[in-house]
Amino acid sequence: MFAWSLCFSQHKIAGQYRRQDSRILLNEDSTFRFFHSVDTYRGWAKGAWHIVRGNTISLTPVPVYDTMTMVDANGDPRDSIFLSEDENATRKKKTRMRVMRVFQYEQNFELCPTTLLYKKGRLYVIQHGRRQKKKIRNGYYIEPFVPWYVRSID
Repeated sequence: MFAWSLCFSQHKIAGQYRRQDSRILLNEDSTFRFFHSVDTYRGWAKGAWHIVRGNTISLTPVPVYDTMTMVDANGDPRDSIFLSEDENATRKKKTRMRVMRVFQYEQNFELCPTTLLYKKGRLYVIQHGRRQKKKIRNGYYIEPFVPWYVRSID
C-alpha cells in the first residue's frame, strides 16, 4: 500500500513548471530537466528527482561530460573529460577553429534548485531550510517576480 501511494504522489507531481526566468520538467520516470534563461544566458541541468517526505522533493543533478583525446608531452594519447554544452555525451575532436556564439549555453548546477516543496500546483524553492517567498529582483527584468514555479498546461 505504501509503495502505491508513493508512486501516485510522484505521478501527481510530475509535469512542467515555470516561472519568469526558468522552468523545471519533472518526468514520471523520476528524471528531471531544468532550464534557466536570462538575456543571452542559457543554463541547464538534468538528473533524478524523488520525494523525500510528504510533498518535499529532492533534485539530484547528474553532470553530462564530453570526452576529448589529447596527446601528452610523451606523445601518448590521454582522454580528457569536460562538462558538455548540450545534453548528449559525445567524443569531441580537437580543432583550432574558434566559434563565437551569441548565447552562452552551459550546464549550471548552482542555479538549479535542489529542494522543492509541492503545494497546490506550485513548486516552492527551499533554501537553508526555508521556503523562498521574497520576489526576485535583478537587472534583467523591470518588475520583480515571484520565486515559485507554477504548473504549466503545455
